[in-house]
Amino acid sequence: MIKKIHHLDCGSFCPHLGQQLFGVDHFCCHCLLIETDQRLILVDTGLSELYLQQNSDFFRKFINNPDFKPQQSALMQVCKLGYKADDVTDIIATHVDQDHVGGIPDFKKARIHMHYKEKNYLDPNYVDKMKRFSRVYFQNGNEIVTYDDFGQDWNGFQSVRMFEGIDDEIFLVPLVGHSAGHSGVVIKQGQQWLFHAGDAYFIQEDLSPNILDKNMKSEIFQSVLAEHNKHRLENQKKLSELLQQNSNVRLINSHDPRYLISNS
Repeated sequence: MIKKIHHLDCGSFCPHLGQQLFGVDHFCCHCLLIETDQRLILVDTGLSELYLQQNSDFFRKFINNPDFKPQQSALMQVCKLGYKADDVTDIIATHVDQDHVGGIPDFKKARIHMHYKEKNYLDPNYVDKMKRFSRVYFQNGNEIVTYDDFGQDWNGFQSVRMFEGIDDEIFLVPLVGHSAGHSGVVIKQGQQWLFHAGDAYFIQEDLSPNILDKNMKSEIFQSVLAEHNKHRLENQKKLSELLQQNSNVRLINSHDPRYLISNS
């Protein structure tokens, strides 16, 4: 049984001209900590000191301009809630961009769950021209569990139920586009569903059904990063329709800070 879901802000990006380009003055790293009867589960782990070490000064200052304080780490926030690192049994990675897996080394006993195509980015032979991915976060030997059998229907999305054998309704939902195996995480909470869509979209306006309300600068930025832009756009359209048609679904993403404000 899911007892509580905590919304964690595990680091920020303050890109130059962020307000002018995206309409927000910073991007957050919105992670979840799910308490169940049997597990303590993180959805993404945000930034870390290791993340800062792994990226050059140019990358940090002029591209992302991260703002990270030690108390923002997933580990420190887990401990503040009265748990220890080893209490975290599982980490679900929406994808393996560095800002989503930066805190994994702090949780040495946790199993890592991801779409099977995301694991390909961790192959030593993979050439990462954009420096999005790094194997350094996976060097502790954490067990990696991958999913490739997405047969269940959830509100028109393919999905796979995670953690078979217990009654927690947590589903991995492929939202490919931003990366080859990018996925969202759906959690049953009472009579409602919480849908963490990761980087399937960056800001709320991306899902507006009215093209005039969209931020085209955000759209261009996302299309440059996307591994499969056609699939990214298709999934954004499906998410927009879901938001309009199903009041029982609460949709959030990784980087729009307005979702965190609504949880404060």
